[in-house]
Amino acid sequence: MGAMIDGGAEVRILCEERCGSTDLDVAALAARVGRDYSLIGRRCRCRITPGCAGWNHFYYLHGVFRPLWSDADLARWSSQRLAAMHRQ
Repeated sequence: MGAMIDGGAEVRILCEERCGSTDLDVAALAARVGRDYSLIGRRCRCRITPGCAGWNHFYYLHGVFRPLWSDADLARWSSQRLAAMHRQ
């Protein structure tokens, strides 16, 4: 995150359930988790809309917003989602 702050990067958070999106305050998050923390391959439960059960994904602005995850991350998240659905 330190390099993102130093470079003035913009990061957007988008809910997979399409409840909304918001810009991330990168400096505020780095103050909580440290400048060495990485958003690559990470997601978190939706905090955009209260009560939403979706997951938030991070996008990095580099000309256009680009996802901060790999195909392997997406496959892992899909497997976790399917496993959770089968447990219900």
